[in-house]
Amino acid sequence: MRDGVHDPHSNGQLDPLLRELLDFGLVELDPSDGSWHLSESARQRLSLLAVPPPPAEKIVYFGHRCTSCGQIRPTRFRAEGYVCDECTGRAPVADWVEPLPRAPGLTA
Repeated sequence: MRDGVHDPHSNGQLDPLLRELLDFGLVELDPSDGSWHLSESARQRLSLLAVPPPPAEKIVYFGHRCTSCGQIRPTRFRAEGYVCDECTGRAPVADWVEPLPRAPGLTA
């Protein structure tokens, strides 16, 4: 324990995580000085994950039942629960979301 904070290094709690970093090639040993560094791919992915998530009202959930009208349609999480845009007076999601192209070979 250091300054009232439990030190995970002291009893091997990080060992499984560190082994996975090694197994997946996410860390590399620098032979010149013996130090460890994140691989380039791990650094790139970490920089993407470090971006703060969008505000809750910007996230659209598919497959939830609207707590206001009871329909299963795209919703946003609000104080009253999952509410569709029609019930909140916003433009429906379909009006501003561009559909993804169909993968080749798929049928409707």
